[in-house]
Amino acid sequence: MNSTQSSLETLSPPPGCYNLIIDSQVGKNLGMLRALPLIKRLGHTRFTFVYKWHKLSFPLTSYEYVQAHKNLQGKQLVCITNQRIETKSYSIKDILHRVTSQKIGNFNLVVDRKDFVVRGWLRPVADLRHVQYDYKNLSKDYELRVFGKNFKGILRETENVLFQEMAWVYHLITGKHAKKIEKLFIFDKETCLLPSWDILINLARVKTTQFDRIKLGFSFWVEKTRALERISDKIWTALREFNYDAREIEENRRELLKKWEPITMQKETLIALERLKELDEWRILRSEFFLPKLHS
Repeated sequence: MNSTQSSLETLSPPPGCYNLIIDSQVGKNLGMLRALPLIKRLGHTRFTFVYKWHKLSFPLTSYEYVQAHKNLQGKQLVCITNQRIETKSYSIKDILHRVTSQKIGNFNLVVDRKDFVVRGWLRPVADLRHVQYDYKNLSKDYELRVFGKNFKGILRETENVLFQEMAWVYHLITGKHAKKIEKLFIFDKETCLLPSWDILINLARVKTTQFDRIKLGFSFWVEKTRALERISDKIWTALREFNYDAREIEENRRELLKKWEPITMQKETLIALERLKELDEWRILRSEFFLPKLHS
């Protein structure tokens, strides 16, 4: 099975087959993990990639990290890698062997190029039994399904669906457009429903966090250098203003949530928000603050 697909009908390959997702960003120096939130949205939770990425990146979305080893097995796994890593450091040969022998069931492989070749192999992995997807098409289909046929990506700086969701929800609940990512990280009443606050709270619990560490941690999720610098600056400024006190941030957010007032929402808006309520990042949309005002 070697046809390129863009639909979201399924990401569950038949036995002995796997999904191959092409995302060129995996092979670059920024945004290497941007595909992770989308794949999680499609129902996958177990991920493996080089441990250095896991150690240095900030977990903007929850997931189970699995260290790949020879005895790795299970019903579901997503592997994210690129040709440079495959050639110079860690090979996925053993993982693919376990996929073809059906010791790993539902498998998704995210690589940076269609001609990705496993070390020591003569033919690319695309020649194996697989269903092939393009990351950009997958993300567009997902966004259309969640936000409706009139959806247009608000942020031009990123194709990370987590940030696009944040920008779209910001628009739905304020009536304004956040055309740049850093707007989502201005910590005020307009953003108090967004998971950017949760990110800030989690970082505040790490007392030793410095600007360079913030910038490095976000580099795995953001594709553009200028956007990365602006986000890092906003977070660094907020952390200092709140004295790295997670409790102070939570209390400030709670007060802002009490003052939040919804705009008039159309039926399509409500449907989109209902869908997003089920995502972990949007637990505020299920909170005591949002629900009563949404349905009043």
